[in-house]
Amino acid sequence: MATPKQDTTEARIQQDCYIWFHNSFPDLRGCLFAVPNGIPIPSEHEGFQAWVISKFKKWAAKKGQKLKFTGTHKGVSDLVFCYSGVTTFIEMKTATGRQSDAQKEWEKAINSQGFEYVLCRTQKHFEEIVKGVVKYGCYSDSLC
Repeated sequence: MATPKQDTTEARIQQDCYIWFHNSFPDLRGCLFAVPNGIPIPSEHEGFQAWVISKFKKWAAKKGQKLKFTGTHKGVSDLVFCYSGVTTFIEMKTATGRQSDAQKEWEKAINSQGFEYVLCRTQKHFEEIVKGVVKYGCYSDSLC
């Protein structure tokens, strides 16, 4: 496993973690899932023309309202791991990534209900989280 680089994206770290989990715990497939929380907007540096982006933003605004009214919530963690009656919320970040204010608020709300929320920056850390939950029923010493 390679050491994380500064240019490694959050999405890439999450993808590597999910693939590792999927292959390492085939009997638990479905117990770890992503929470798609928002609509990524394309940009010109990705090769999209301005008029396409403009139309997409209008569509996304309408779709975003529907997502909001059907339960999408700012700050929700990227991954949820459910195992043996325990739910662990995992927020993926790069080595230098920071939580938004909404993510910090959501973390406080989740912790106040007795759930575990973990900020994860590497696949190695992710593996430790999953193995801790599977072996001990939690990852954090304060909850075990």
